[in-house]
Amino acid sequence: MPSPDTNSTDARFDGYTSTRSWTGLDDGLGHLLVDGAASCVRTADGVFLRVPALATESVDAVVAPLVGQLRARQDDSRDDRWPVGRRRISLSGSGVTAQFVCDALSASGATIVSGDAEPDLTLLIFDGSLPGRLSDVQRPENTYLLAHVDVSIGWVHPVCDPAGSHGPTPSQVLRRLLAASPAHRELTEWDARASPRGGSIPLWAAGVFASEIIRTATGWALGDPSVYRTLRRLSLSDVVSTTHTVLAFDEPGPLSEPSR
Repeated sequence: MPSPDTNSTDARFDGYTSTRSWTGLDDGLGHLLVDGAASCVRTADGVFLRVPALATESVDAVVAPLVGQLRARQDDSRDDRWPVGRRRISLSGSGVTAQFVCDALSASGATIVSGDAEPDLTLLIFDGSLPGRLSDVQRPENTYLLAHVDVSIGWVHPVCDPAGSHGPTPSQVLRRLLAASPAHRELTEWDARASPRGGSIPLWAAGVFASEIIRTATGWALGDPSVYRTLRRLSLSDVVSTTHTVLAFDEPGPLSEPSR
């Protein structure tokens, strides 16, 4: 194990001053303070944990077993965030937002899959343009999450699970937007445009847009039922985010021919 880095700054807590130094642990797992009965460790997520009274004040004698325990704790936390059966994520999209999401999900414990692998969730991310009509977006058969940019507005749709009949489809979301818009006729014509409707998303706005997508994806992984009905709207000009409820519904069947 490499020699741990130390910080010689005194530790001060409520008037108590310790001349002991904090020791950085491998892999960014945290920092250790060896100080007899007052020994403690601060984890990478900011939590202070008390270390039992140590028979030795040798840092090397303490670090190795502590690193193993903290790594196991970190692995348990990752399993809690992405339970088995909800950690295989397929990502379809390009651009800076998709890259932000991919990197963040990988770092948090999700497994990004591609090719013929069967994902638990498919992310469809269009941060530059949406090809064609919203209702014509090619949708996978498994659970999916659609996010796209329309001019200067970023939309994160509710999660849709076709097999479980949870969550509205993109066309149902569009009908909800049309019903709520005072310019529904103009919005209908806008959606019918064949040309791409997005633009170049600023880097700082892409980061916020990615966080909205990640929030919904992690909510789904943790079993939050609200992700199946929550539509997120992000203004890319001032990064103001709002949420709106959109419920799935059974599509009406075709009209039958009148009997003669």
